[in-house]
Amino acid sequence: QGKNLWQGHPMLAVYPGNGAAYGRHLDSTGGRRGNGRVLTLVLYLNPFWQPAHGGCLRLLEELADESGPEIEPLHGRLVGFLCEDQNPHEVLPCWSERVAMTIWYYDADRLTERCEGEISGVFEGG
Repeated sequence: QGKNLWQGHPMLAVYPGNGAAYGRHLDSTGGRRGNGRVLTLVLYLNPFWQPAHGGCLRLLEELADESGPEIEPLHGRLVGFLCEDQNPHEVLPCWSERVAMTIWYYDADRLTERCEGEISGVFEGG
């Protein structure tokens, strides 16, 4: 079934290195209190990235999984995935600065329902 999508504001994440990571999670969970996210796009901005820098995005089938495909944060790489109750992921420890810009696309009808007609202010965070 098609959805009416609404583009959220870009979020810039800068990991300082020193083993910084982001634990496994889902970008969206359903239900009445869900944030309405349906699509995640991540653009990597790391022109001097090398494998020793770490910071790969690991995709998982289930939150409890110990392994899954690892995506290197190469400069200019755009990664997209559906995120409504699916595609858990994590950012592995990085040992050098790592920069990524994320944009989420939301189910506009769900946001309208959630916010009772007031869309602004719900795009940041969860």
